[in-house]
Amino acid sequence: MSVLRFPPSKSEPRTARPRVAEGPADTMPPGLDPLCALIAVFFGVPTVVITDHGDPVMPLCVHGGAAEHAMLCQQLSQPTQEAQDVVHLDAEALATAGAPADMRFFVAVPLLLHAGERAGALCIADSQTRPFTPDDLRHLRGYSAVAAAVVQARRALDDAHVREQLLARASRLARVGGWEYNVETGGLTLSEQAMDIYGLEPSTKPTLDMMLRRFYPGDALIDTREDLARILRDGKGYDSRRRIQRLDGTSRWIHALAEPELRDGRVVRVHGLIEDITEEVEAQRRFHELAYIDKLTGLPNRGAFLLELGRRFVRAEPISLVAIDIDGFKEVNDTLGHHAGDQLLTDVSQRIAGFFPVGTFAARIGSNEFAVIANAQGDSADSDILSEVDQLRLALKAPMTYPEYTLMVSVSIGVSEAPRQAADADQLIRSADIALYQAKKAGGDCSVMFEPKMRDHLEERVQLLRDVRIGIARGEFILYYQPIYDMRSQTLSGFEALMRWSRPERGILSPAVFSAAFDDQTLAPALGNVALHAAFSQMQRWNETGFDFGRVSVNVAAAQFYTGDLAEQILSLLKKYGLNPRQLTLEITESVYLGQGSNAVESTLRTLHDAGIHIALDDFGTGYASLSQLQRFPIDSLKIDKSFVQEPDAQSIVDAIIALGTSMNLDIVAEGVETRAHQEQLLQSGCRYGQGHFYGKPMPAEFYG
Repeated sequence: MSVLRFPPSKSEPRTARPRVAEGPADTMPPGLDPLCALIAVFFGVPTVVITDHGDPVMPLCVHGGAAEHAMLCQQLSQPTQEAQDVVHLDAEALATAGAPADMRFFVAVPLLLHAGERAGALCIADSQTRPFTPDDLRHLRGYSAVAAAVVQARRALDDAHVREQLLARASRLARVGGWEYNVETGGLTLSEQAMDIYGLEPSTKPTLDMMLRRFYPGDALIDTREDLARILRDGKGYDSRRRIQRLDGTSRWIHALAEPELRDGRVVRVHGLIEDITEEVEAQRRFHELAYIDKLTGLPNRGAFLLELGRRFVRAEPISLVAIDIDGFKEVNDTLGHHAGDQLLTDVSQRIAGFFPVGTFAARIGSNEFAVIANAQGDSADSDILSEVDQLRLALKAPMTYPEYTLMVSVSIGVSEAPRQAADADQLIRSADIALYQAKKAGGDCSVMFEPKMRDHLEERVQLLRDVRIGIARGEFILYYQPIYDMRSQTLSGFEALMRWSRPERGILSPAVFSAAFDDQTLAPALGNVALHAAFSQMQRWNETGFDFGRVSVNVAAAQFYTGDLAEQILSLLKKYGLNPRQLTLEITESVYLGQGSNAVESTLRTLHDAGIHIALDDFGTGYASLSQLQRFPIDSLKIDKSFVQEPDAQSIVDAIIALGTSMNLDIVAEGVETRAHQEQLLQSGCRYGQGHFYGKPMPAEFYG
């Protein structure tokens, strides 16, 4: 027997009836009430209380007695719930503990769960003093075990309910629903979340036939029926993705899983899960658009093009690759603005996509470059595919009319075929690019079929540019000087500085050997820089020796203008070498005026011309310069190309150029003067200055002193 002291019970709050342990329905575990009544009869006591060890501490069940007796039993049983095995208090001990006078007997034994956990206590109390034998204790422990089993079962039920709630919440968050189809009865059961995925009202009684007919359009219906037929026939589950059409007209994507339940080898039920994956599918679609679709034109981009080309090679399909480049696209952006360039790209892409049969793969793979993967022509001649792409080229030349302007553009096209001309995708792309390069080199607005010799020529060009780069680093590029004479007075007027390549293994090479370097955007400025420094240095030495060289003409390549600082560079060098700007002539070809950035060219030339530098238009008549450009740009002299001077039938052209230049107050210099007859004819036509072997070949500066 244990005697414990507690605060007086009158300090405890009084309630009509103590609250039992909280559960899903906030009720006591079922079975405890009749059990407590049975215990009261068995022991002949008026009060039986089953206490709880939880928080808040409240009785689980109370039979008889006042509310204050129930709370007192909760307090008196505390040692049993925590450590002691049994609490037995007689009248004296109860009085000491502050129990009311009508409680003179109290016994409590613990409620032990399966794992030995103390869940509370079973208490009996009486207003009369009475004995409590070992048999009574044994019987009370037996009833305690029954009460503990009830509590254990209720806890398991509560845990299951909580897990069910968590699972339902997780299903709602994950948009996952369950379903079951009873094969024998034809009944279909959908979970609440599954009903929500399909957009069904909770009161709807779905059937399999109704679900298939209402929610699965077209191919999705056929595929779903096949899945169900297969699972019933073979007894194997399926995993599929389907698009459904809800009753409100919206489309959703679902991921469906199904597993059969077998009995005697026969499918009796099908259990499944469905997941709403619409957001995932949309995210994948958006990612695909960002990764593989060109935003401006809506065509596949370069990444998608490479994937498709790789797939074609895996399937070993004979294909033609068509590379298309818009000629002069930068000029459209520069003159009309990028909005015009965007409109042009959009319309060109639509024309390309519409020209070829449905299923032909067309993509935008660069700023103004497109590619088409078409079915190869088989064993037919190259002229067949070229004829087709030429029709495309002509279709693209048709005017594109907008509210503000009308655009007419041309394209260059390169074509290669596999497997006839390429063993892999990379080689096919390189072959098409080489053919496209040849089309651009030919002036654009043409179609070129790849030929193996083109690759050889390109490789030779690449090697040449590599050698030029090395030659610049080694200082192998030098200047020769050819005199320019005043044919009227037979006096020296100046020199043209002409570049030569002094290669140890090949001797002195003319510009015709390395002309490709002047078209390279990196090498041309480097060679131009070499020429300027060498010419200015020689002019300085001639000045120091008192040699009157007149003017020295230095050729300037188009790429030198694109650096943006050509005028500043030349004026700075003139100052560095102590030269008068009037001692310098810059020779420009007509292509400079017609190329990209003509506004920048004009600005540079005006700055140099205003500083006193002479500007000459070289090889006049062989390019595409117009009279308006002659008026627009600062030009001091025209140089007649030697092909006209040396061709007797071109005399009328020479006369026309001289007359044009004279009318515009321009000096005229004739190139290629090799005989006295040439000189006499030019003088007779009114040309004053001549240059050619008749006056002297290009020679090192030392030859002239």
